[in-house]
Amino acid sequence: DFLTEKRRAQTMLDFVQNTITPLMISIGDAWTRDEIDIYHEHLCTAYVERYLQSEILNFLPRKDLPVILCSLPPGEHHLLGLLMAEAVLAEQGAVTINIGRDIPLNNLKLASISCKADVVALSFSFAYPARDVLPTLSHFRRLLPAHIQIWAGGAGISVIRKNPKGVKIIYDFNEVVIALNDITFH
Repeated sequence: DFLTEKRRAQTMLDFVQNTITPLMISIGDAWTRDEIDIYHEHLCTAYVERYLQSEILNFLPRKDLPVILCSLPPGEHHLLGLLMAEAVLAEQGAVTINIGRDIPLNNLKLASISCKADVVALSFSFAYPARDVLPTLSHFRRLLPAHIQIWAGGAGISVIRKNPKGVKIIYDFNEVVIALNDITFH
Protein backbone atom coordinates (compact mmCIF):
# COMPACT_ATOMS: atom_id res chain seq x y z
CA ASP A 1 0.00 0.00 0.00
CA PHE A 2 0.93 3.70 -0.16
CA LEU A 3 2.49 3.98 3.31
CA THR A 4 4.49 0.76 3.04
CA GLU A 5 5.85 1.79 -0.35
CA LYS A 6 6.86 5.25 0.89
CA ARG A 7 8.31 3.89 4.14
CA ARG A 8 10.48 1.35 2.35
CA ALA A 9 12.52 4.15 0.76
CA GLN A 10 12.81 6.40 3.83
CA THR A 11 14.17 6.50 7.35
CA MET A 12 11.45 6.95 9.94
CA LEU A 13 12.54 10.56 10.42
CA ASP A 14 12.15 11.25 6.69
CA PHE A 15 8.90 9.28 6.60
CA VAL A 16 7.19 11.29 9.35
CA GLN A 17 8.49 14.62 7.99
CA ASN A 18 8.08 14.06 4.26
CA THR A 19 5.18 11.60 3.98
CA ILE A 20 2.98 11.57 7.10
CA THR A 21 3.12 15.30 7.92
CA PRO A 22 2.19 16.54 4.41
CA LEU A 23 -0.43 13.80 4.08
CA MET A 24 -2.15 14.76 7.32
CA ILE A 25 -1.95 18.48 6.54
CA SER A 26 -3.62 17.88 3.18
CA ILE A 27 -6.31 15.72 4.83
CA GLY A 28 -6.94 18.46 7.41
CA ASP A 29 -7.09 21.10 4.68
CA ALA A 30 -9.56 19.00 2.68
CA TRP A 31 -11.76 18.66 5.75
CA THR A 32 -11.55 22.43 6.40
CA ARG A 33 -12.72 23.06 2.80
CA ASP A 34 -15.61 20.57 3.26
CA GLU A 35 -14.17 18.31 0.55
CA ILE A 36 -14.23 15.34 2.92
CA ASP A 37 -16.30 14.45 5.96
CA ILE A 38 -14.85 14.28 9.48
CA TYR A 39 -15.09 10.49 9.39
CA HIS A 40 -12.69 10.43 6.42
CA GLU A 41 -10.14 12.37 8.46
CA HIS A 42 -10.64 10.04 11.44
CA LEU A 43 -10.31 6.92 9.26
CA CYS A 44 -7.07 8.20 7.76
CA THR A 45 -5.69 9.16 11.18
CA ALA A 46 -6.61 5.77 12.67
CA TYR A 47 -4.95 3.96 9.76
CA VAL A 48 -1.74 6.01 10.06
CA GLU A 49 -1.70 5.51 13.85
CA ARG A 50 -2.01 1.71 13.46
CA TYR A 51 0.69 1.74 10.80
CA LEU A 52 3.10 3.68 13.03
CA GLN A 53 2.35 1.43 16.01
CA SER A 54 3.25 -1.64 13.95
CA GLU A 55 6.47 0.03 12.73
CA ILE A 56 7.47 0.95 16.30
CA LEU A 57 7.22 -2.70 17.29
CA ASN A 58 9.78 -3.62 14.60
CA PHE A 59 12.57 -1.59 16.20
CA LEU A 60 14.87 -3.13 18.78
CA PRO A 61 15.82 -0.85 21.67
CA ARG A 62 19.47 -0.35 22.59
CA LYS A 63 20.41 -0.85 26.20
CA ASP A 64 22.60 2.27 26.32
CA LEU A 65 19.79 4.69 25.40
CA PRO A 66 17.21 6.27 27.71
CA VAL A 67 13.75 5.04 28.59
CA ILE A 68 11.20 7.53 27.27
CA LEU A 69 7.65 7.47 28.59
CA CYS A 70 5.34 8.96 25.95
CA SER A 71 1.98 10.41 26.93
CA LEU A 72 -0.59 13.01 26.12
CA PRO A 73 -1.36 15.58 28.81
CA PRO A 74 -4.79 15.35 30.46
CA GLY A 75 -7.46 16.66 28.10
CA GLU A 76 -5.40 16.08 24.94
CA HIS A 77 -6.85 13.53 22.51
CA HIS A 78 -4.70 13.83 19.38
CA LEU A 79 -2.27 10.91 19.48
CA LEU A 80 -0.73 11.01 16.01
CA GLY A 81 2.03 13.57 16.69
CA LEU A 82 3.14 11.63 19.77
CA LEU A 83 3.25 8.40 17.75
CA MET A 84 5.31 10.10 15.06
CA ALA A 85 7.85 11.26 17.65
CA GLU A 86 7.84 7.83 19.30
CA ALA A 87 8.54 6.16 15.95
CA VAL A 88 11.52 8.45 15.34
CA LEU A 89 12.85 7.70 18.84
CA ALA A 90 12.30 3.96 18.44
CA GLU A 91 14.20 3.91 15.14
CA GLN A 92 17.12 5.57 16.96
CA GLY A 93 17.07 2.74 19.51
CA ALA A 94 15.39 4.44 22.48
CA VAL A 95 13.17 2.38 24.75
CA THR A 96 9.73 3.93 24.30
CA ILE A 97 6.70 3.26 26.46
CA ASN A 98 3.51 4.89 25.21
CA ILE A 99 0.79 5.09 27.84
CA GLY A 100 -1.58 7.14 25.71
CA ARG A 101 -4.07 9.71 26.88
CA ASP A 102 -6.07 10.94 29.86
CA ILE A 103 -3.52 10.10 32.53
CA PRO A 104 -3.75 12.60 35.40
CA LEU A 105 -0.38 14.28 35.99
CA ASN A 106 0.12 12.71 39.41
CA ASN A 107 -0.47 9.26 37.92
CA LEU A 108 1.89 10.12 35.07
CA LYS A 109 4.52 10.93 37.70
CA LEU A 110 3.95 7.52 39.33
CA ALA A 111 4.14 5.78 35.95
CA SER A 112 7.42 7.50 35.10
CA ILE A 113 8.95 6.39 38.41
CA SER A 114 7.58 2.86 38.07
CA CYS A 115 8.86 2.52 34.49
CA LYS A 116 12.25 3.99 35.46
CA ALA A 117 11.82 6.62 32.76
CA ASP A 118 14.65 9.00 32.00
CA VAL A 119 12.32 11.26 30.02
CA VAL A 120 8.59 11.93 29.87
CA ALA A 121 7.62 13.12 26.38
CA LEU A 122 4.35 15.04 26.12
CA SER A 123 2.61 16.11 22.92
CA PHE A 124 0.32 19.14 22.72
CA SER A 125 -1.75 19.43 19.53
CA PHE A 126 -3.14 22.56 17.91
CA ALA A 127 -6.46 21.73 19.63
CA TYR A 128 -5.07 21.82 23.19
CA PRO A 129 -6.21 24.98 25.00
CA ALA A 130 -3.35 27.49 24.63
CA ARG A 131 -3.94 28.90 28.13
CA ASP A 132 -3.30 25.43 29.64
CA VAL A 133 0.01 24.50 27.97
CA LEU A 134 2.40 26.42 30.21
CA PRO A 135 0.53 25.75 33.50
CA THR A 136 0.40 22.03 32.68
CA LEU A 137 4.14 21.86 31.98
CA SER A 138 5.05 23.95 35.03
CA HIS A 139 2.82 21.90 37.33
CA PHE A 140 4.17 18.61 35.96
CA ARG A 141 7.77 19.81 36.38
CA ARG A 142 7.04 20.48 40.07
CA LEU A 143 5.52 17.00 40.48
CA LEU A 144 8.22 15.03 38.69
CA PRO A 145 11.55 14.13 40.29
CA ALA A 146 14.28 16.47 39.01
CA HIS A 147 16.32 13.66 37.43
CA ILE A 148 13.50 12.83 34.98
CA GLN A 149 13.51 15.11 31.96
CA ILE A 150 10.36 16.52 30.38
CA TRP A 151 10.22 16.96 26.63
CA ALA A 152 7.25 18.81 25.14
CA GLY A 153 6.38 19.03 21.47
CA GLY A 154 3.53 19.40 19.03
CA ALA A 155 1.75 22.31 17.37
CA GLY A 156 0.30 23.41 20.72
CA ILE A 157 3.68 24.47 22.10
CA SER A 158 3.83 27.36 19.63
CA VAL A 159 2.10 29.48 22.31
CA ILE A 160 5.14 29.22 24.62
CA ARG A 161 7.18 32.42 24.59
CA LYS A 162 9.63 31.53 27.37
CA ASN A 163 10.65 27.94 28.03
CA PRO A 164 9.50 26.74 31.42
CA LYS A 165 12.43 25.85 33.66
CA GLY A 166 13.32 22.18 33.46
CA VAL A 167 11.35 21.47 30.26
CA LYS A 168 12.91 20.84 26.85
CA ILE A 169 10.72 22.26 24.10
CA ILE A 170 10.99 20.30 20.86
CA TYR A 171 9.79 22.08 17.74
CA ASP A 172 10.31 19.44 15.06
CA PHE A 173 11.24 15.82 14.54
CA ASN A 174 14.92 16.62 13.86
CA GLU A 175 15.07 18.06 17.37
CA VAL A 176 13.77 14.74 18.74
CA VAL A 177 16.91 13.04 17.43
CA ILE A 178 19.13 15.88 18.72
CA ALA A 179 17.51 15.70 22.18
CA LEU A 180 18.06 11.95 22.28
CA ASN A 181 21.71 12.34 21.31
CA ASP A 182 22.19 15.14 23.89
CA ILE A 183 20.74 13.30 26.87
CA THR A 184 23.19 12.68 29.64
CA PHE A 185 22.84 10.27 32.50
CA HIS A 186 23.85 11.08 36.04
